[in-house]
Amino acid sequence: MRSILGAMVAIVVLTATPAVAQQTQPPTQDPWGGCCGVDRWPMGPGMMGPGMMGPGSVARHHQAMMSGIPAPYSSLKNPLPRTPETVQRGAAVYAKSCASCHGVTGRGDGEAGRGLSPPPANLAWLSQMPMAQWD
Repeated sequence: MRSILGAMVAIVVLTATPAVAQQTQPPTQDPWGGCCGVDRWPMGPGMMGPGMMGPGSVARHHQAMMSGIPAPYSSLKNPLPRTPETVQRGAAVYAKSCASCHGVTGRGDGEAGRGLSPPPANLAWLSQMPMAQWD
């Protein structure tokens, strides 16, 4: 009985080892592509972790991921140059016009947006998308 059990364990281990060895980690991408000395958003591994996405965020994310960029916008290109000045100007505009609802890090958790229905969009997930898809 012991030898049969040992043989079964050996078969399982030998069968599973190649499958585990072939698993690879997906490549990580810097959302800014190394542009302008700007790092990722300061929230760490991203917004897809447990408890990180606000109400309605999953539906919006699903819509964008499944349907892609809406047709009227799919051929548009960003007219702004990829420079540190552009990033600084964008940060100032965001701080003045967006952060009160969308939050400092873009998670949709700003003080002024807490009572809104629907809640402010979680913009931070865009930082995890490949720039070629959105830029």
